[in-house]
Amino acid sequence: MKLSTLALAWCLAVISQGTWASPFYCGNVLVYTGDTMRQVYDKCGEPYQRDSRVEYRRTILNWVPSREAVLQDRGIAYLPGVGYVHDQPINIDEWVYNFGPGSFMQFLHFVNGQLTDIKDLGYGN
Repeated sequence: MKLSTLALAWCLAVISQGTWASPFYCGNVLVYTGDTMRQVYDKCGEPYQRDSRVEYRRTILNWVPSREAVLQDRGIAYLPGVGYVHDQPINIDEWVYNFGPGSFMQFLHFVNGQLTDIKDLGYGN
C-alpha cells in the first residue's frame, strides 16, 4: 500500500512540474508568476527584448444584450447560428531577460499586465 502511494505522489510531482512556472532571481530578488509588469521592471530593469500585441478572446453570451449595450461596446456582435458573442481585447506582453553567458535567459509572458509564465531559454550571450 505504501509503495503505490509513493508511486502516485511521484507521478503527480512529475506531471505538475510542467504546469507551475518556477520563480527566478533578478540580482538578489525573486520574480514570481502573479507579479505585475511594474514589479518585474522594478526588480530586473529594462528587458533585453520585448514584444507587445493585442489578442481577442471570444465568449458566447448566454443572454441577449440590450440595444444600448451593443451600441456602447463594439466587441458585442450577433453571429447567425451562434448567437451573441463578445470579443474582449487581451494585452499580451512578452519579455526576455539576458543575464549573460553564465546564466539562463528568461522568457516572461504577461496577460493584461500580470506575469503568467516564466521559461528558461538557454544560456545568454
